[in-house]
Amino acid sequence: TVHLEVTLNGLTLQNGNVADSGGAIYSRESLTISNSTISNNRTTGPSSNNNGGGIFALTAGGTVNIENSTISGNTTTGSSSSGGGLFAWSSGTFSIVNSTISGNSVTGFGSWGGGVFAQTISGGTLNIDNSTIADNRTIGTFSYGGGLLALTFGGATSISSTIIGDNSVAGGVSGPDLFHQVGAGVLNVSYSLIETADGHNVDNIVSGTEIDANNIVGTD
Repeated sequence: TVHLEVTLNGLTLQNGNVADSGGAIYSRESLTISNSTISNNRTTGPSSNNNGGGIFALTAGGTVNIENSTISGNTTTGSSSSGGGLFAWSSGTFSIVNSTISGNSVTGFGSWGGGVFAQTISGGTLNIDNSTIADNRTIGTFSYGGGLLALTFGGATSISSTIIGDNSVAGGVSGPDLFHQVGAGVLNVSYSLIETADGHNVDNIVSGTEIDANNIVGTD
């Protein structure tokens, strides 16, 4: 599959309101966002599947890169919705570097990834480096991953030099800060500060392999 290379640099995108997915940005190409602010956007409407209050990015074999940017105050609402700040699905590479994701939310009966919902498949990779994911939330009966919900199927997730804390699930099931499900994949967390409900496990891992090194893990 051939993807267009879309680059957005030095932009502020705010106050968007759509009735489906992608409050500020909806992309099915390779996407790079640099030195930008995505804030106070929302997805709401008749669809039960409203995803990506700030950004919706879906690419098969391409890349999604968020660099030196802020994603804040975005919301998505629907009975089964994901990614208050950012929704990303990729079989290629998805990266968040030197960025802040805060104050985003998902509301619905099933709500996943208040700050970020990321799904990688078929050898895809998720890399989060030197970033902060804080003060995000999911609200709903079946809500997971107030800060970050990462699904890795046959690929790898790497989190390094990153803070994930003060996120929440209201009325939810699991993973107020980080919920990670690995299907035959690997989660590697290093040199990071992770707040967790039990104070000692890096995350809620369902299956797969977890590698931890030099982390600070605890409760408030």
